[in-house]
Amino acid sequence: MTFIELFDKNPPENICACLVSTPDRVILIGDNIKTLCTHKKRYEDFFLKRGKEIEFIPKAVNKNSLVKIVDLLCEIVETYDDCVFDLTGGDELMLVAVGIVFHQYRDMNIQMHRFNLRTNKIYDCDNDGTVIDIENIPELTVEEYISLFGGKVSYENDSKIGTHLWDFTDAFRDDIDAMWEICRHNPREWNTQIAVFKAAQGLRVHDDNPYKTIAPIDKLTSLLMSTGYNYIYNSRIINSLIYYGLITFDNSDKDTLSITYKNEQVRECLTKEGLILELEVTLAAMEAKDKHGDYVYTDVLNGVHIDWDGEIHESDDIYDIENEVDVIMTHNMVPVFVSCKNGKVEIDELYKLDTVATKFGGKYARKVLVATALGKESTFSLHLSQRAKDMGIRIVDNLQDMNPTELQKCIRSLWSNH
Repeated sequence: MTFIELFDKNPPENICACLVSTPDRVILIGDNIKTLCTHKKRYEDFFLKRGKEIEFIPKAVNKNSLVKIVDLLCEIVETYDDCVFDLTGGDELMLVAVGIVFHQYRDMNIQMHRFNLRTNKIYDCDNDGTVIDIENIPELTVEEYISLFGGKVSYENDSKIGTHLWDFTDAFRDDIDAMWEICRHNPREWNTQIAVFKAAQGLRVHDDNPYKTIAPIDKLTSLLMSTGYNYIYNSRIINSLIYYGLITFDNSDKDTLSITYKNEQVRECLTKEGLILELEVTLAAMEAKDKHGDYVYTDVLNGVHIDWDGEIHESDDIYDIENEVDVIMTHNMVPVFVSCKNGKVEIDELYKLDTVATKFGGKYARKVLVATALGKESTFSLHLSQRAKDMGIRIVDNLQDMNPTELQKCIRSLWSNH
């Protein structure tokens, strides 16, 4: 079988048919041979990683010449007797040319179809009652989506700073929910207390227990003041953490802070201010199910480090453009880029989110800002909300007020227009 793809700048549209049914080859038609060859290699590598060997054949043609486009399509139809035109992408003139060729070769078994990537529906454009065999539901992982746009997800073992892979055991999921329950009652207080734990970790005196942190309070106070924080002991937060078995606290020496964390993952959560919000959104996305009981999201990653050119360089002499996105999930072929802010939100955050989502998600990307301290009536929040609306960014500003059922409902809707 030969698929004919009218090249589109949104890569998912160029491969969606191949995700549904595996052809022998794909003729990739566009107007720039260099761009076509770049995508040829990208797509062939993509499918090889899935265990499928599909040949992509680039064909360049003047996109403004209907005659030349028709001639090329006629040549392809006469060369291969099993042609299937995918009309999901492509310029208008290309689509016109396909119509002309279909009419000219109407006695041949030429198939035409079109995909709706948001609903996963396939449409029979030639109305003969036949579409390609549906072998799989088209879906992409976060890594795959980024790779199709020329980027690469970097991990901690690839570079000095990269995406951390958590071990989401049942126990850790319970710990995340417990920490979020403590945090959501007052996110500002949470950030202030976590800043103390974070600073203490940086001043940690050596101890045989890797999960135990001992730090002198005088040095801790000075360090905190230099970063705009004060040393505090929030009894509500600390007593709650002790109650849930997340930490133990030693008050025997008034000159030192001594805290022991349950394990490494809990320590990471309690030494980075906004991480628990990020992980609660991640966990909710991982567990979200639709009315049929099926998982809503194909894949979920948090703290996603994206290398823009797809090349991970270990040398500091080579400058890499990287972005970190708090949470990215995919619903079949729809990516959702989420920025989580558990404290102050700057207007630049909207531009950062829009830039990376557009670059690596294309026109199907959903953009979401989750903020717990935005405030509804201030001039700034109203300006931020209007700017977000103009940029197609959805704002969720009351996650901390939601019960578990409401939170699940909110998170499972992020991929849609609702």
